[in-house]
Order: sequence, then C-alpha cells, then structure tokens
Amino acid sequence: MIDFETTGLATDAFAEPIEVGVVLLDARRDEMTTLESAIRPRGRVPRVVRALTGIDDDDLLEAPRIEQVAPPLAAALEGRLL
Repeated sequence: MIDFETTGLATDAFAEPIEVGVVLLDARRDEMTTLESAIRPRGRVPRVVRALTGIDDDDLLEAPRIEQVAPPLAAALEGRLL
C-alpha cells in the first residue's frame, strides 16, 4: 500500500509530494515492512492542503527532499506488484 500527500489537489506539474507512507506485505498479506517520510517541497504548502492534511511548512523544515527519499523508496518497491 502506498499513500502520498502532495501540495496540490490536481495532477499538475506544480504539485510536489510532502509525505509518503508505504506498507509492504508478504504473500499471506502479513505486514513485512513500513516506510514513512515527510518530504520538504521547494514551494510552500497551500492553505487548502494544510487544512486537508494538517501538514504545514514548519512541519517540513527538517524533512529530506524527494531526491533523498526516492532511491530507498524505489529500492523497497522494486520487483513488487503495485
């Protein structure tokens, strides 16, 4: 299972991820691994997204950028059925 929170409500070029959560299951659907990370966007978190997610700019000040989060996420998902 994968859950992304983003800075946009539409699929446009300006929406950035601000949080990702992943739960990996084995063949019996038992939980094997979880990954979770806040992600610091380059822009600000819009008011509507703050209201929807409860995530604001201050929450993301120390978070890694997507370039740091993507490689371990891709490695964890490699070869998995999504």
